[in-house]
Amino acid sequence: MKKKILAMFLLLTIAFSLAAGCSDNKGTTPQADGANSGQTSTPDGKSASEETVRITAFLPGTEDNATEAYYAIYENLKKKHSNIEFEITQIPWADYFTKLNVSFSGDTAPDLYGVGLGQIGPVQASGNMLPLDDYLTGWDGYEDIPSNVLDIGRKDGVLYCLPMLEMRILWYRTDLFKEAGLDRPPQTLDEIYEYAKKLTKHDGSGNITMSGLEIGTGEQSLFSVMLMHGADTYWDENLKSTMLEPKAQEALKWCNTIMSEKLSDHTIMHDIQGTLFENGLAAMSFAGSSVFVTFANKLGLENIAVSTLPTEKYMIGCTAWSVYNGTDHPEDAIKMWKEITSKEGQLIIAEKIGFVPTRKSAKEEYIAMNPDFNDVFFEAASKAQAYGVTNKYFFEFVNNIRPLIDEVYYGQKEPEEAMVEFEKKYEAAKEQ
Repeated sequence: MKKKILAMFLLLTIAFSLAAGCSDNKGTTPQADGANSGQTSTPDGKSASEETVRITAFLPGTEDNATEAYYAIYENLKKKHSNIEFEITQIPWADYFTKLNVSFSGDTAPDLYGVGLGQIGPVQASGNMLPLDDYLTGWDGYEDIPSNVLDIGRKDGVLYCLPMLEMRILWYRTDLFKEAGLDRPPQTLDEIYEYAKKLTKHDGSGNITMSGLEIGTGEQSLFSVMLMHGADTYWDENLKSTMLEPKAQEALKWCNTIMSEKLSDHTIMHDIQGTLFENGLAAMSFAGSSVFVTFANKLGLENIAVSTLPTEKYMIGCTAWSVYNGTDHPEDAIKMWKEITSKEGQLIIAEKIGFVPTRKSAKEEYIAMNPDFNDVFFEAASKAQAYGVTNKYFFEFVNNIRPLIDEVYYGQKEPEEAMVEFEKKYEAAKEQ
């Protein structure tokens, strides 16, 4: 009997030891919400035992105020998550995608990175963008940001990035308008053309000394004009070019008329620093919202104004923020991404960089910053339009269309001839 009692005692001792061991292990395992974790909390609710996490980011461009903006946004994040550190590296656009691609191939990419409008497609297709929706349950941006903006960062209905928008509107010189007897901005395409004729100046040899309208030689200015002619995209749902469709052809011919009638001096665009407009060499321009400070400093705030364009869709530039699909810290990277795209983050970016907030809740505060200009920018942002669905062949598209646009503007090819050649080259490039 004594032996049986001793055996039962030993079994109970072992059982209690195992139970205690299991309890101890469970108590030291971090829980998702911090409950029953055995961790102490700071007064602001953060876990005292949270490990420091370093989140890195790549930012395209060179402007000092851009890095200032994102570090200011990080200060807001740090108040909520003191364990997160943040470092942003700014890289000039000319080198940006080479360095970004090298970081992808070497698995040394930053946790967060920005891309331009056209680059969304190729980078998403490379598999290096984290699908965001699973991390954004309950995110207020779905309701606060218009669907046309969210769609810019979507592929097959999945959100991969969110753009900070630079809206392309009409800038004009109020002093030159007054001198030409023009008391309001143009309201139609025909009026833009007629105003350009009135505002253009030539010297005795027929050389342009003041362009009535600046049209850049790349695909961006052309797309603004295409939207004003009623075209919607550069390519269709199957990524086939739309450049031979009637509205696209009309737009290219319209631009060519401005050039051939010597209403815009495209011949010096590659030779000057900055744009014709900012150098005082054009009376009107289809330019972005972020150049306000540059234009005001160079031309005088009293001499510039902005206007909406005769269109229901507006060309954009952007820096679209993505999370690296291979990040070791997706949850923490998302926290910084949310801070950037929040109302407060967008207002900081608007103030320091000049991009337009897309959150409806930011409208009043944004317009109050600069009512004469920001009201126009915000209205345009509600009608923002990408080039089309995300296109993994974007580089094949632009690298082939840019030189042919130049040939049209220099009178070396007719618009239709040039676009027939372009479509052949674009399709061939897609197959390589």
